[in-house]
Amino acid sequence: MNFFYYIFHFIYYPCVGLTIISDYQYSYTNITIMKYIFSLFVFLNASYIQYNIHLTLEKQNPIEQNEIKPIPYGYWIFNYFSCPNSIIEIIIYLSFFLTSHRTSAMASLLVWVFTNQSLSALLNHRWFCRYYKDSYPTKRRALIPFIL
Repeated sequence: MNFFYYIFHFIYYPCVGLTIISDYQYSYTNITIMKYIFSLFVFLNASYIQYNIHLTLEKQNPIEQNEIKPIPYGYWIFNYFSCPNSIIEIIIYLSFFLTSHRTSAMASLLVWVFTNQSLSALLNHRWFCRYYKDSYPTKRRALIPFIL
């Protein structure tokens, strides 16, 4: 990875947190405990799925530098998505948005993450299709199962 990628994240995440804190005074405050529980349920499930995705990808990482990368298999979500970690990241940020009193900062962050992760998923899906050609599973999609 590029060095600037890491520097960007050291600046990005503290700024996001500060923006959310400063935007709290303009928030939608009519949120019930059930919405918090639902958001927590979505977040915990998505985090668990993301953890298993990363375990699956780590197990299939080639040992040698010039070794061919295998097509990811082994966890149920790989049957539907080429890059399930991008989809799950969107769901995690959606749970943050639901819990955040729907501030404009959190809405902007959700739009940013959706755009960024969608583009990443589309580009990765296209790469998988070109790299593996006929051996790549035809049922897998980038963003929406069976459609896109």
